[in-house]
Amino acid sequence: ESEIRTLTIESRVDLKLRKIDGERYGLMNAGSVDLNVEVYDGDELNEKIILNQDEEKKVIGTKFVGGQNE
Repeated sequence: ESEIRTLTIESRVDLKLRKIDGERYGLMNAGSVDLNVEVYDGDELNEKIILNQDEEKKVIGTKFVGGQNE
């Protein structure tokens, strides 16, 4: 008879914003996984970036959509 084991991997998505001035922000990945982030100005997509763990990038935008980079 074989033994059954369970392995649980916990990941945390944590995107932090730091206002620099006007519409400039520092986006910081404070989570435990790399993130894909879309940066918008209103409804228009400005850029797509990948933030590695503990990485910060300066961007210009009004809306930020992020999720785990797979």
